[in-house]
Amino acid sequence: MTPELLAEQTQPGLLLSPLGMLCRPRWAREPILRCNLEHAGASAFHWLRLKRWDYHGVWLRGAHAAACLAHSGYAGTAFFYAVELVTGQCAETAHNVLLGRGVRWPADSTWGDASDGAGPVRAAFQLAAGVLRVEVRDPGFANGDGLRMDVALACPRSHESIVTAAVGGRCLYYNRKIVGMPAEGFVVWESRRFSCDPEPSPRLLDWGRGILPYPAPRLWACAARSLATGEVLGLNLGAGCGEALGRGNAVFLGRRLHKLGAVDLHFDPGAYHRPWGIADRGGRVRAEMLSVAERVARANFGILRSEVQ
Repeated sequence: MTPELLAEQTQPGLLLSPLGMLCRPRWAREPILRCNLEHAGASAFHWLRLKRWDYHGVWLRGAHAAACLAHSGYAGTAFFYAVELVTGQCAETAHNVLLGRGVRWPADSTWGDASDGAGPVRAAFQLAAGVLRVEVRDPGFANGDGLRMDVALACPRSHESIVTAAVGGRCLYYNRKIVGMPAEGFVVWESRRFSCDPEPSPRLLDWGRGILPYPAPRLWACAARSLATGEVLGLNLGAGCGEALGRGNAVFLGRRLHKLGAVDLHFDPGAYHRPWGIADRGGRVRAEMLSVAERVARANFGILRSEVQ
């Protein structure tokens, strides 16, 4: 099934069958599928392949910062990074926990908290009453410079999101993204304080669960901008992972989602810092991305390897 033919889910339902199979690929404007991951272990060893991630990115005055809690099935990771937009300076750190001990996860993306437990490094994502609070404390960030994030993101149910359930069979990609959320708060890095700009920007929630095929290359881009009308224009565009990311392509105008089909991304694989071109095959969107900084993150857990550019 191509991304253009994916059906919209408008009624509540189940994500997985009792046998752990994706009921059927679809997309929705809000998370109305019950994320019944208890059935994901119906097949032997599938729990060791079940991926979880809660990612939050925030653009600020002069900087970008992100925090993520992730679980690969047998290891948990809390990672944070920050980019200074004028100089392109980038710093990040990752903390790995065997089997993800001490990490808590919400059942779905509409309520509950995610945290990495107690200790000097602390990450907590608390969602209640339509407000997502992101709190991070990492004294050893960037060789001891330290990082602190205190940001509140507004994500009311009236703000439509793009929810995709894709891949099929015993593989699963279940994801929710919200782009252009209003935010307030600050990030402190290297004793510098960066505050949230009241202007809408690509502040985003990326919440996902999956049993992904091997390999699982993914390309993803998002953007947001305030228009003269006062509405926010947002983009969520991607490709890869068995066309799963392409099924989440969308334009946001105000708080309303407009679904797109597949997109093509044009870039130089030998020079990621050069401009990227993106266009959807229906002729509705054409965009160019210009690099501010290049971030490279690699991880190798033996049977699981990843690289992020």
